[in-house]
Amino acid sequence: MKDLLTTIRVRSRLFKQPHSIGDTFEKDGNFFLIVGIEKYRLVNDILTVWYTCQNLQETNYKTHKKTFKKNPMEVEAELKFKFDSKHLKTCFLGTRHFIDGHHYKVIEYTDIKIVSTDVHVSLLLKPLYPVDPQQAKSIAFKERRKKLQIELV
Repeated sequence: MKDLLTTIRVRSRLFKQPHSIGDTFEKDGNFFLIVGIEKYRLVNDILTVWYTCQNLQETNYKTHKKTFKKNPMEVEAELKFKFDSKHLKTCFLGTRHFIDGHHYKVIEYTDIKIVSTDVHVSLLLKPLYPVDPQQAKSIAFKERRKKLQIELV
C-alpha cells in the first residue's frame, strides 16, 4: 500500500510534449498511471515535471467507491506564456495572484502542454476573500489594545 502512490520526476526537452493526467508509462519494469501534477520547473530548455503516479502493479488495496467532484469554489484557468517568460516562473502551488480585480490562490495543476514555443499550464484557483471592513477594524483595534496593554474596566 505504501508504494501505491509515488512521486516521479520526468525531465524532457522543452519542445517535447510532456505527459498528461491519465497517461501511463513504464519505469523500472513497472507501469504507472499519472493521477496528478505536483510541480514543474523550466530551466533553459529542460522542462522537469513532478507527477503523482499510481503503481499499476500494486493491486492489493481497497478504495472508496465515492467519486470526487470539483469544489464549486474552485476556478479553472490556463496560463499561456512563451517558454522564456518570467511570468511562467512565478505561478507555483500556493502562490497568490491578482486577476481581473480578484485575488486567487493556485491549488492544483491539471495539465501542462507545449504548443510551438509556448507553454500552457492549466490549473485550479481558489478565490480569496478578505474579511469585511468592520471586522478588520475590530481586529486591528483589539491588536492595538493588546500592544499598548490597555484594559477596559
